[in-house]
Amino acid sequence: AYALARDDLFPGSKWLKQIYKRTQTPILCVLFVFITNMLLLSFNLFSSTAFAAIVSISTIGFQISYFLPIFFRVTSARKNFPRGKFHLGRFSMVIGIASVIWLFVTSVILLFPFNYPITAENMNWCVVVLVGVSVFATVYWIFCARHRFIGPKRTDQLSDSKAAKMPTGIPLP
Repeated sequence: AYALARDDLFPGSKWLKQIYKRTQTPILCVLFVFITNMLLLSFNLFSSTAFAAIVSISTIGFQISYFLPIFFRVTSARKNFPRGKFHLGRFSMVIGIASVIWLFVTSVILLFPFNYPITAENMNWCVVVLVGVSVFATVYWIFCARHRFIGPKRTDQLSDSKAAKMPTGIPLP
């Protein structure tokens, strides 16, 4: 959440990215994530179906974040994608295609209802949430975020004076 706020992607990023001077941490961002998680976890108190949908949508989100780079690596970026430090050698394409298929199939399975017969109480509302979030994110991007979001800020390309001002974290022994 801090990285997205730092890059001005969220509404309210101006407040979420502020660093508390004494601890060198983004306190408001930490509180935002804590409160959001507490609200999402409280769904389990009222509806196990709603909680299961939240878990499914979270898993699908993670799977999509793995799916997209692998998919582009085995399709359009196959020739110009720089090879990393770790490589699967001649098996990389086969493993990449298998990974794309696996991630797609398991993401679709996570959209299925949990119980039959399907009623309003036991329906997997994950697909509704997924479509709603996708529509909201698309509208937000078109009308707001694309005008101010320029991409991730790279700290490895900062000048020495700017890098010196950035918090470095806890020193290792």
